[in-house]
Amino acid sequence: MKSLKASVLTNFGFDMPWMPLFVLLLFFGLFVAVVFWITKKERKPYYEMVEQIPLNDLEAVEEGESHE
Repeated sequence: MKSLKASVLTNFGFDMPWMPLFVLLLFFGLFVAVVFWITKKERKPYYEMVEQIPLNDLEAVEEGESHE
């Protein structure tokens, strides 16, 4: 008697041979879209502001300010 895992793995993909390719293309497209969205020029001011957060926090600590 086969285990459930063995049964699923032996039957996976045989009735839908297009599924692995579809999923690969879907995730690749998602990856490209996220990379494109991150590298847009309109996002640059946001990233410049965010990269200063650790430095601003360090200045606040050096000045003795509390974050509470």
